[in-house]
Amino acid sequence: MTPADPPIRFRMYAQREKSGEVLDTFLLVAADSLAIWEQIDGAAPIPISVGLLQAVFARYGKPLEVGLQITPLLAREDADDLPLQIELPTGTTATLQRFRFMPYGWVYPEDYLLWSVGSEEPLAAPAPLVISATTALAKAAQRK
Repeated sequence: MTPADPPIRFRMYAQREKSGEVLDTFLLVAADSLAIWEQIDGAAPIPISVGLLQAVFARYGKPLEVGLQITPLLAREDADDLPLQIELPTGTTATLQRFRFMPYGWVYPEDYLLWSVGSEEPLAAPAPLVISATTALAKAAQRK
């Protein structure tokens, strides 16, 4: 990511601290690179690969509940919440979207991420799980 080309930001998760402050986790996209940046720890963005993101959704993503209407649940507060198009190594494009869903028995809705590739069935996973797995794997790859 060069300073001349500011990265596209996609809000993956919004976490409210006990103080009331909202801290976001973003997926940054610039040219041919991806990175995760968490406002929570203030550290530098962690580079990730598209393959890593695909693998996390393949492992943790599940098909949407039958009959669930996703459109009214999509997060659309500002430009950081717009659907993100990601070019895959196969030449196809994946779409990443964030939505809020309240599973049975929950009091507050939870942030989920929806990964859609072409005509394949979309996969959804809790945003904190996707971020934790992706960040842990990316940090482990940096240590090699």
